[in-house]
Amino acid sequence: MSNSIPLLPELWNRVFGYLTTPEDFQAVINTCQQWHNLLYSKKPVGLFGQVLPILNQMRSSEGNLGFDLNTLLTMREVHSEWRNQIDNHLDCNPKCHSRLSTAADMEAFMTAAAPLSIQRGNPFLGRSLELSIDIRNQDGSVEAIQRLFETYGRAVTTADLGYTFGFISPQTLASHLALLPSIEVLKLVGIFDVNDDETHLPVLYYPLSKLKRLDISRSYYARITAETGRVLFSPLLRSCSCSQTLTYLCAGGYRLKVPGINEIIPNLKQLHVWHPVSELGDHQVLSELRMKLEDICITNWIVPSVSFLSSLNNFRTTLTILNLNLQVDDAIDSTQLGEFPSLKTVQLRVRSASFNNIPSERQIILFFIPVLCPRLEVFWITFNRALRVLDLQLASAMVSETFKSLKDIRFLKELEEDGDEN
Repeated sequence: MSNSIPLLPELWNRVFGYLTTPEDFQAVINTCQQWHNLLYSKKPVGLFGQVLPILNQMRSSEGNLGFDLNTLLTMREVHSEWRNQIDNHLDCNPKCHSRLSTAADMEAFMTAAAPLSIQRGNPFLGRSLELSIDIRNQDGSVEAIQRLFETYGRAVTTADLGYTFGFISPQTLASHLALLPSIEVLKLVGIFDVNDDETHLPVLYYPLSKLKRLDISRSYYARITAETGRVLFSPLLRSCSCSQTLTYLCAGGYRLKVPGINEIIPNLKQLHVWHPVSELGDHQVLSELRMKLEDICITNWIVPSVSFLSSLNNFRTTLTILNLNLQVDDAIDSTQLGEFPSLKTVQLRVRSASFNNIPSERQIILFFIPVLCPRLEVFWITFNRALRVLDLQLASAMVSETFKSLKDIRFLKELEEDGDEN
């Protein structure tokens, strides 16, 4: 400091007021003793951004949020810089979100968040909300959700709503979603119950105009057929029709058979068809779709029939990722397929229902994929034990030699029940 320009402490404090990051603040206080002494009283604020991640990690478990909700809400009110640093930390950590599972949790949240003005930041720490409500408890949780959303619903952009271990009516769900006008990512888990008189009554959902991602794969209707369930889920999908931003949908296959679905969600890019039971799925699941899909994942087992393979042609100019479970008992007829010029990643699980009717390596592995995908880079296939006689090393060598542009080839066999590989 002997060569520095002498300034009154008041002027140095004004200069130091232009420091904007904890790293700059730390560099200044480590420069010399005089600057350290001038800024000593401001260390709790200036260094908070560096200390917070360390303290939070020390308190965390399995990567989840370390500090409890009340503590973080209180810390946000201490100082504007603390609030900014907490919000920045949560924004950079997508695992951080609020978890509420009882009416008492929701009441405690609203009490802790009451001092916050909605204009001063999103009260849902981590910008995400996870609800897992046991409907059987009848502890007022459903009513508490309504009060929570009425107060803070506009702040929620990501929500995982789990109505578990009981039934909830579609009307109740619609009333909750109507209070989430800013929702961008939504996952619904639950069993929805209707009586016979309600199956023909339309449920009016508020337009989810900002929705980008929707997962209804674990939502079901009780005591009704798949056809009736498709009709009852139709209003929910139609509520997305005001959104030009919905690009991801995860749903059961029968829910895709909504009349006019191509007009309802025209900008869909990622489609994941999911079912919790490893059963054979409808091979026509894609036949009516005309969106410009880029990513298709079907977890049901599909027989690669001519009609199913033909339906893939609907997306051959746009598809970049394909993930399928195939049941292969006969040779594959790929004559209906065109070229897939954009496809870069293919991941397959292949099984055979019979130990006696096993297709050859060429029929399974080389049936159409690398031949028709000039830009293919990643090619993975996992075979079940019924196909354990396949020589995967030989097959891998054949594919590698024939298609040199492939960057990642993996042919695997599923593990035996005792954990050993075939």
